[in-house]
Amino acid sequence: MRYPWLLPLLLVGCSKSSDVSVYKVPKELPKNAAADSHEGHNHAPGEGHGAPGAMAPDPSQAPASTAMDWKDPAGWTREPGSGFRVATFHLPGEAECSVVSLSGAAGGDLANVNRWRGQMGLGDVTSLQGLAKPVKTSLGPATLVEFDGGAAQKGRRMVGVILVDGSTSWFFKLTGPAGAVDKAKPGLIQLLGTLRRG
Repeated sequence: MRYPWLLPLLLVGCSKSSDVSVYKVPKELPKNAAADSHEGHNHAPGEGHGAPGAMAPDPSQAPASTAMDWKDPAGWTREPGSGFRVATFHLPGEAECSVVSLSGAAGGDLANVNRWRGQMGLGDVTSLQGLAKPVKTSLGPATLVEFDGGAAQKGRRMVGVILVDGSTSWFFKLTGPAGAVDKAKPGLIQLLGTLRRG
């Protein structure tokens, strides 16, 4: 051995198994990111992981930029986001609004709307014609959809907005009891009018 004095150090170092760190690396996730399937908290039954049509987001769909802000509507309580979720709002009447940012098209409007429909216990649609409505934002046009829950989500409603800003897709999803969502919808429209890049 060229450096015999290293042998005792190597043996001592190898004997300390308690210093070994083990890390678990997640497997590669499927492509075609869901607009919000990664959201893992404050869901009604059928939302989030395991919901019909929900898929985990592709890691390549990470936010291109979260440098976006807006004026919070009165009575909305904002919590900081984590991961793909940029922010969460808790609203009166047990409604919630999530803001998600993903890079690229994130699977496209139809795929994301169908995932939202699955979370509400509804079947897929093959077209957004008659379902999607244009809505103005301070950063340009966006797509708005709204629908009531199916049998398992009876009495609940969702209003979702998809805004593509450059290379980033933004998803604003308002969910909760139908009455609370109806009251909160003007606040969401107001928020969209105050969007600004950081």
